[in-house]
Amino acid sequence: MKRLALTFRTPEGNSRTLYIPDPVDTLDATMVHSLMDAMIGTIVPADYQKDRAAVIDTQTQVFFDLIQ
Repeated sequence: MKRLALTFRTPEGNSRTLYIPDPVDTLDATMVHSLMDAMIGTIVPADYQKDRAAVIDTQTQVFFDLIQ
């Protein structure tokens, strides 16, 4: 499972991360910068700053699933 993690810094120096599931494979840094810019003042407060963006790819290994 892939997730796009977008991390913003608060004015106090704390971080807040938003996760977007299943990002498209064609994402690039320019697109992510634009997305984060659009989120500031709409989805996150206007005084937040962009900090970090990363695609996180996780895998699940099921050892057993007895009750279905």
